Amino acid sequence: MVLISDNDYALRFPLSEVTEMKKTSKGEKGMKLSKGELCVGAAMVGDVGTVNIRGRDVQIGRLKA
Repeated sequence: MVLISDNDYALRFPLSEVTEMKKTSKGEKGMKLSKGELCVGAAMVGDVGTVNIRGRDVQIGRLKA
């Protein structure tokens, strides 16, 4: 899973780290954002390949995990 903020910060983590949503759950925080910062993208990706961040192709393996 990759999350991207409007400040071009990208965070990668395995989908296995996300807990399954249950009846009483309220979600899970995937990325801590600064005041006024927004999450502008989310994608399920593999371990290899690229993700496009504001016109730049970035290797998935180079993203912070």
